[in-house]
Amino acid sequence: MRPALVTFVLAYWRVFEYNSRMPIEWNRSAEKHYPIADAQYALRNKTLFLPGFDTAEDGEVVDLVIGPARDGQMLELFLHRRQPKIVYLFHVLHLRQKTIDRAQDIIDQRKGGTR
Repeated sequence: MRPALVTFVLAYWRVFEYNSRMPIEWNRSAEKHYPIADAQYALRNKTLFLPGFDTAEDGEVVDLVIGPARDGQMLELFLHRRQPKIVYLFHVLHLRQKTIDRAQDIIDQRKGGTR
């Protein structure tokens, strides 16, 4: 059977496909604030996937995922998509206003507008 693909439609109407069966590697600090089970739930039930949210110091691309924890609290997850098709999750925290603002700025820039 073909792995299930989850499609995300971003606020600026670009469509991305993400294989929900990709293996996940966790940085130990990823579970500092929330249990891994909450991060897994947020990944499965994400409301936003924004590739290229940031670039790490080593040049690796950082993607943003926003989704709910099991209790409904919205979380921000920062991850790297690595070859061969591995998700490396290194940040899980409650969704902060500065993350929302930055994501909106990126979306607006990609649409060609300004905020």
